[in-house]
Amino acid sequence: AKIKSCPGCKLNRLHEVRRFVKEISNDYENLEVQFIHGHVPEVVFLNADGKEIERHDLSPLNAEQCVELVESRGIKKRAPPPPESAVPVAVKAKIKSCPGCKLNRLHEVRRFVKEISNDYENLEVQFIHGHVPEVVFLNADGKEIERHDLSPLNAEQCVELVESRGIKKRAPPPPESAVPVAVKAKIKSCP
Repeated sequence: AKIKSCPGCKLNRLHEVRRFVKEISNDYENLEVQFIHGHVPEVVFLNADGKEIERHDLSPLNAEQCVELVESRGIKKRAPPPPESAVPVAVKAKIKSCPGCKLNRLHEVRRFVKEISNDYENLEVQFIHGHVPEVVFLNADGKEIERHDLSPLNAEQCVELVESRGIKKRAPPPPESAVPVAVKAKIKSCP
């Protein structure tokens, strides 16, 4: 089906039809909008060969009636897009930052970049002179999925950011015992 309509003056006087033409129609498959200056808003239904089979003036209708009309003629709504994770999960991250002047003015970020970041697996630090501190998150193929400027963050917010994207802390080393643990003992003595 095709909607033919003036893009402005005539359509702007018909608020409900304008809402259908410019907003709601985008939700439908096989419903094309063609703007023609001076054209009265109408919908033209076509058969499989693209030949016109029916034509309706949309001017006297409200948005709901326009929806009912196109749906009654077999025009279907588009399937909703598959839900995406609100937060992308990364397998690796790179911190890119100036090693000195810019970083030294950002005390909390400097602490994260030079100290705290060492506690994380798959978090690499790359020093580039003059570079604003940022973290780049990568997927399994090594492609960038997200990038964040670290400048406005404090150290805790930097930690929250990398952990929220799936970057994990390194496992702590096994604790060293203060007293050595023996597995075997021999007693040597004079008879």
